[in-house]
Amino acid sequence: SEAQERFRPTSDFSNIPPQYRCPVTQKLMEDPFSNELGSTYEKRVLEDLLNTSRIDPLTGETFQHIFPNKTVKQLILEWKNQNMEIIIPGEPFMIERNLKIAARFLNTAREFESDKKFAEAENYYHQALKYSDRGEDYQGYAELVGMTGNAERAYKAFFALGVLYLNSNQLPEAKESYVKAKQFRVCEEVLDSIIKVCQQQGELNESIPFLKELASLYMEQNNLTEASRILEEIFEMTQDENLLDQLAKIYAKQNDSSKAFETQKRSYELKLRVDPYQLSYYSEFRRFLKGHQKFSEAAEVKQQLLIVLKNCKSVLETNRQMSQQTLTLERQSKIERQTIQDLVKKNQLLSIIDLLVTSLDFSSRPNITDDELISVIERIPNLKSLNLEGCALITDRSLQILAEKHKGLKKLFLGQCTQITDGAVNCLIDFVALKKLGLDSIPDIQLSTIRKLLLKGISFSTKGASFSECITTLSGHTHAVSSVTQLRSKLLASGSGDKTIKIWDTSKDVCVATLTGHTSNVWPIIQLSDGRLASGSDDKTIKLWDVATGICGGTLTGHTNCVCAIVQLNDGRLVSGSYDHTIKLWNTLTGFNELTLTGHASPVLSVTKLSDGRLASGSFDKTIKIWNLKTGICESTLIGHTGYVWSLVQLNDGSLASGSNDATIKIWNIISGLCE
Repeated sequence: SEAQERFRPTSDFSNIPPQYRCPVTQKLMEDPFSNELGSTYEKRVLEDLLNTSRIDPLTGETFQHIFPNKTVKQLILEWKNQNMEIIIPGEPFMIERNLKIAARFLNTAREFESDKKFAEAENYYHQALKYSDRGEDYQGYAELVGMTGNAERAYKAFFALGVLYLNSNQLPEAKESYVKAKQFRVCEEVLDSIIKVCQQQGELNESIPFLKELASLYMEQNNLTEASRILEEIFEMTQDENLLDQLAKIYAKQNDSSKAFETQKRSYELKLRVDPYQLSYYSEFRRFLKGHQKFSEAAEVKQQLLIVLKNCKSVLETNRQMSQQTLTLERQSKIERQTIQDLVKKNQLLSIIDLLVTSLDFSSRPNITDDELISVIERIPNLKSLNLEGCALITDRSLQILAEKHKGLKKLFLGQCTQITDGAVNCLIDFVALKKLGLDSIPDIQLSTIRKLLLKGISFSTKGASFSECITTLSGHTHAVSSVTQLRSKLLASGSGDKTIKIWDTSKDVCVATLTGHTSNVWPIIQLSDGRLASGSDDKTIKLWDVATGICGGTLTGHTNCVCAIVQLNDGRLVSGSYDHTIKLWNTLTGFNELTLTGHASPVLSVTKLSDGRLASGSFDKTIKIWNLKTGICESTLIGHTGYVWSLVQLNDGSLASGSNDATIKIWNIISGLCE
């Protein structure tokens, strides 16, 4: 009776099966524990009894030990998943299509959601979806379900959203919804849906990772037939010889020895075509053939290896002779220049020799022409380094051929090649292995081209080069852009007066996600140390976003006016400044407001953390205040500006810089409080 008094239920839970209710609290057990007497209760109840009377309320006997009951917990989870169904949009759930009625319910749902009253919010979403089958309306419901922590329900909701978008031919939105569903459960159904959407959009390369994931799933399920089918499909798209190795193993598991042999043989043949000078492949291939009693074929592979070794030896001598003749030509300055093509014909080089030529330097041949250069680069397939510095006659035509023939080029020097244009340099971006590029004195290089080279990690020099144009323009917001912040992995986030936050992929100049949830203008946005994004708004809230999923993981409420500025402290907590004249300190894990600082007479426009652990804030009241966050006390007020203080930053020497609409920047000594 004492336990029942302490854990008296506040609601009627009679709809829960009795075997899943705690005998004391009568609530659904979240963490069921049992004792040695065989009785099962909520964990906190047994812990309380163990620390007090140690008497089992059901049996009246004494117990000494408690332990988790995993069997009952699993049964409870299964019951919850079966009895918390997800709304499927459209008929028969929808009564009639009336978007005005739906909008009223949606607004109420979002208000409850911002107050973290998720059960009430879900109820109003239910009402709204009786009058709307639009994807954007159902999406709010799906994201709410995703926040509740029930992975199975979240999966069903986002998958249903994907189907809804797919039926209305909104393929990008359908793909995004399916990908979110996959974050909650990886299964054949969702992977197959993502792959089909990618293929419908013509994004075959983007479908490959999902095809590989689907093949791995089939392998885990021991469904070798489907796994092999998927891997064969990927191979046709990529010609990746490593996939043939996997296929051979699958065929061997299926006891199809003939198909396994032919597939593995094909893998070795493809590897030798791709890299004929990887000598270890010959040895592995021969051992494989001998192991299958294919001695004549193994002998043929050995013969191929001997030919390669013989040609390698002869090419060394040929290259030596070629170098000597080139030096002789360079010394004969009064004799008509002999072209590179003539030199190639005179030495009668074999194609196998050309395979070993990896570096060419024409910096001492400034009058070399396009025809002469092209005759060489078209014959040599494995060029790794090319120096054309000072070759003023070389034009875009040579670079275009170079781009087509030598994707493996690592170093290219074009200094003083004044006839080279930006279009030809731009095509060099296709060089998958290019690491170093010299562009000294190249005229009119577009900054967008340089940016693309930077994104590929290519080191380059541009001494004396000329540039033009804006790098790029990102368009998509419908109102003023109020803030931008750099995220990880080449992503950029922007906040706008259109109430949204957009995530941009700066390597492709495209918007990859739009975060919706604020009901008014978005002002400051910052990335937190754990990767989440924090945003402040005119709607008086701060929202915390999971950038990967686009889901709002929490809303911090407490300000009574616009949130103007936010900054994260070193300990992970968040500080916000507001039009309500206050500064609030937040725990981003619990969402609790731990401290409110008051003292400014007008809206707080800027906040910044100081290296000594204190906080600085700037305000409409034209002052800067320095706060001790441990005590909540304002330790000093810096006075000097005659206008609003919009921005603050601490400099490397410890001083504080402030910007104001009085058209000045002031540098402050935060110890003395004096403007330096």
